[in-house]
Amino acid sequence: MVRLEQQEIGAALLAGAKRIAPLEAAALALRTSSGSLRVARTTGRADLFRARRHGRAARRARRDALDFASAQFFTIGAVQNFEGEVEGCALPLRVHDRAVGVLEVYGRAPLNAWPLDELAILADQAASALERARLYEVLTEREHRLEQLVRQLLHSQEEERRRVAYEVHDGLAQLAAATQQHLAAFAARYRSPRRERSDELQLALSLAAQTVQEARRTIAGLRPTVLDDFGLAPAIRFEVQNLRAAGWQVDYTDTLGATRIEAVLETALYRVFQESIANVRKHRRHGPYPRASSR
Repeated sequence: MVRLEQQEIGAALLAGAKRIAPLEAAALALRTSSGSLRVARTTGRADLFRARRHGRAARRARRDALDFASAQFFTIGAVQNFEGEVEGCALPLRVHDRAVGVLEVYGRAPLNAWPLDELAILADQAASALERARLYEVLTEREHRLEQLVRQLLHSQEEERRRVAYEVHDGLAQLAAATQQHLAAFAARYRSPRRERSDELQLALSLAAQTVQEARRTIAGLRPTVLDDFGLAPAIRFEVQNLRAAGWQVDYTDTLGATRIEAVLETALYRVFQESIANVRKHRRHGPYPRASSR
């Protein structure tokens, strides 16, 4: 779109130049990142500048127009199938005393009788528009690169979460589950005449069970498999069910249904939901079971 806008600006510049001055041909050349000039648009008789613009006089005029940001005249001489002498003029496209390109005009001598001031104003206006288009292109490219970096960051974070979830599942969770099973087996065989010892054993069993539940909750929070398998809406719905089972009063509606969206966006939105619930837990004030609403 930026390239298209540059073409439109160039076309408008050349059309305006033809209305202002009796030119036979014109060319718009824009400065590249390396400092050279690239022809972006032409109008009129192509033979006037294609055969002559690479001559020494024309090259010097373009270079001086860029270096000194002022109009530079050059003589072409006689041209086949053209009556009279042909002259050229290189007008700089200036933005804050910096030339971003050159407008070359060709016509019958003498060109210094043309309304060059009006052509210069037109060239400067076009230069400002081209500079805005260039800056917009730079901004768009930077935003695109930033978006890619954010995507890479989110992907790296989720991969690390997935790795930690697997390690917790294969390590801590398995150990906690084995501890709970051994304690349950021991409690089934152990008979103590002292009530306090039985109570301590039951407390140990309860703590082991809570440890298993906490490990599973941590694994689910790090990387819920339901999000990968079924999508955002089912994953949030599953968490809402867990909240309700814990005594929360939750109102939840969604219009996404089974529709899947981009994985990175699904993950980002799910993390927003998690953070919102975490904030509710942190700042709850009215009773142990707050009311939450999610849409």
